[in-house]
Amino acid sequence: RIHEPLPGEVRLQWWRDVIAAEGDAETGHPIADALRATVAVSHLPKAAFDNMLEARIFDLYDDPMPSRTDLEGYCGETAAALIQLAA
Repeated sequence: RIHEPLPGEVRLQWWRDVIAAEGDAETGHPIADALRATVAVSHLPKAAFDNMLEARIFDLYDDPMPSRTDLEGYCGETAAALIQLAA
């Protein structure tokens, strides 16, 4: 939905803030509230979500992947992290 990098970075920061927030206060966003509840109930590491959101910043820009090592790191922080959390 985002076509410009800056609004995308703002949105990603909002998700970081929501996940990092302490307490049971609801955000009013049903997906965010469900994610926070799942993280709490399943004792999922918040750092994994923070790393994933940081890696996703790359998607906002139209830059080529710099190297194979960078691609492996990106895949490890995004798709592989989701698989590990699901397991």
